[in-house]
Amino acid sequence: MGLKDDLRYIKIFDVGRQIVANRINGFVPSRIVFYLNNLHIIPRPIYITRHGQSEYNVLDKLGGDSALTPKGHEFAELLKEFMISQDFDAETELCVWSSTMRRAVQTAEIIPCAQYVRWKSMEEINVRPTNQPTNQPNIAHTAPK
Repeated sequence: MGLKDDLRYIKIFDVGRQIVANRINGFVPSRIVFYLNNLHIIPRPIYITRHGQSEYNVLDKLGGDSALTPKGHEFAELLKEFMISQDFDAETELCVWSSTMRRAVQTAEIIPCAQYVRWKSMEEINVRPTNQPTNQPNIAHTAPK
């Protein structure tokens, strides 16, 4: 093994046309490689949307990991049609990111794309444990403002 083979490094060639990651392991270094692999300096559109209507949305509950309602599936279908209608080939150029929550996955998974990424870090923060949904009025009552 040569000296370079002993080192940990990430090399980016021709503005991302090729990325070489040597001896990269662990959470943070692998996230850096993922970030650099998805970093592009050319302008491109970024679309951000919420998930379709979920079962807990209908019940005015926050948190939890509920599925989409029929109306939520209808939204996902309309979102898919919207993305297909854009000025790019979704199946070869689009990368879709979502959280790992069931409602987000169900909304995103029907969109044709080149890459589909589920990120746990995109889930709700400081709402409640996912198995304990709560009604919004209770939150307003117990923690006003």
